[in-house]
Amino acid sequence: MTVRKIFKAQFRAHAPDILQRIQATDESVILTNRGKPVIEIRKHRELQGYPLNVLRGSVLYYRNPTDLVGDNDWAKDQ
Repeated sequence: MTVRKIFKAQFRAHAPDILQRIQATDESVILTNRGKPVIEIRKHRELQGYPLNVLRGSVLYYRNPTDLVGDNDWAKDQ
């Protein structure tokens, strides 16, 4: 999938053409406002299943889930 950045004003002027191109290809467009990315437009993709199924079984061990977490409990960056 290719990504193209365009200015917000450029999108306003050419929105129908840009949307048709996105629909016809796997191209993704990032709209920028004053050089900063603000939104990405891409073709819709159907989910392959329920999103939480991806996470199911990913927690290996969870001791005392209701206990408070203190500052010293977090892993320090090494």
